[in-house]
Amino acid sequence: MRKYIVKRLLSAIPVLFIVSVVIFSIVYLIPGDPAAMILGENATPEDIAILRLRMGLDQPFVPRYLNWISRVCQGDFGVSVAQSIPVSTMIADRLRPTISLSLYSMIIATIIALPLGMLGARKKGTVPDHIVSVTALLGISLPSFLLGLFLIVIFAVRFRWFPVAGFSPISVGLGPHIRSLTLPAIALGFMYSALLMRMTRASLLETLASDYVRMAKAKGVSDFFLVTKHAFRNALVPIIAVVGQSFIGALSGATVVESLFGIPGIGSLVVNSIGRRDYQVIQAVVLLIALINVVINLAVDLLYGLADPRIRLAN
Repeated sequence: MRKYIVKRLLSAIPVLFIVSVVIFSIVYLIPGDPAAMILGENATPEDIAILRLRMGLDQPFVPRYLNWISRVCQGDFGVSVAQSIPVSTMIADRLRPTISLSLYSMIIATIIALPLGMLGARKKGTVPDHIVSVTALLGISLPSFLLGLFLIVIFAVRFRWFPVAGFSPISVGLGPHIRSLTLPAIALGFMYSALLMRMTRASLLETLASDYVRMAKAKGVSDFFLVTKHAFRNALVPIIAVVGQSFIGALSGATVVESLFGIPGIGSLVVNSIGRRDYQVIQAVVLLIALINVVINLAVDLLYGLADPRIRLAN
């Protein structure tokens, strides 16, 4: 297993290299002079030239890329030109709310999806199964910002159970922290619960149709134990894959929910940085998300081996 982990980590290096080249190329090819945009209309040509020199914009592509990637490999993402703050500090401040929101949304999605998906598989073709299918279709069709607005109107404005907007760090207290994240986590997690619900139902139905499950049923094992004990573990592999991909999606796609609920996360940082042409921040955030993507996929592969011994033996 240790060799497998090392092998997977080494295989991630060329992926990250290609991603870094693509990210840098996209930012490099964006039209317009970022120095002129940052300084505004009243900037003199001398001021623009000084800022271009400071940002390294006077250099060709390859030296600029090599200079940037060498500093990134040393943990130096540079300094935000727009705010004169180290990029690593800005990301650290914004990453905590986004990770908290993404984890909470996936916990909610899993709590909703697994029991309902198992119920749909166990009661295939009945009313509960139709309710599960309609719920999953609603989760996929309903935009997260629309669900977020509905949650704000009902639970924040009407009943005042949760704050309308804002983020309370965990240092303030666990209760306020959870209250500030509950509505955005539901808005973000409901769509992923629908995907997970469908995958759980489909994977369980396939497993329940296998020979060993029919044999267990012939021996008198109840439907409940067939689903929860015998079939669920073998159906876990595709479910784990969906959970991993959903977490990546929640992490990188929380921009709308963060903007709606006023959460100072990575999404709002990227949006503001694009408006300011703050290239250092944009490059660092996208590269960090790519790195997190690689790490989560590695974790998912390791969980495959735990869920299915055949995969572990094959590796």
